[in-house]
Amino acid sequence: AWGSSHVEAWGSSHVEARGNVIIRLFSALMIKASASVIIMLHGNARSIDGGQQIKAEKPATAESWCAFYGIDITAGVALLYKAVNDDYTSPHGTSYAPGTTPQANDWDGGIAECGGGLHFSPTPRHALSFYSSAVRFVACGVKLSEIVVHPDGQYPEKIKAPRVAEACYEVDRDGRPTSGH
Repeated sequence: AWGSSHVEAWGSSHVEARGNVIIRLFSALMIKASASVIIMLHGNARSIDGGQQIKAEKPATAESWCAFYGIDITAGVALLYKAVNDDYTSPHGTSYAPGTTPQANDWDGGIAECGGGLHFSPTPRHALSFYSSAVRFVACGVKLSEIVVHPDGQYPEKIKAPRVAEACYEVDRDGRPTSGH
């Protein structure tokens, strides 16, 4: 790879990179890189020769997760997002209607990554990846002290919590309020 290349290499891959290239390493047998190549280490390789190696961050706390995604925290509350139906319900039936503060009836204390709580994303576009037919998006204020992060989970770009602490309001897919907020 050289220039402005994008390469995905899986399994028993061997990668050589030169110039201003960035490699995200999840798994490989060997990587050979020139001095200007940046290698973001998400996993391991049997052999890495050269490049500038940076270990990928895996946020493990609510504070580090919010910092990682650039989420502002005001008075201990993080503004997070949910993709919903036209009537503001999630695919599982919870209403996130503007002005409401939904609570999880099935809160599991944060044990499981999926299920057992309300799930939120750092942006509306992230939320869309969990519900691709969403019609609307809502912003929800969630207490930092109630956020549970699963850093080794399958979906590091979502968190869960037992409830919404500050009333939901509608936003567009870029997170801008749609009206009256």
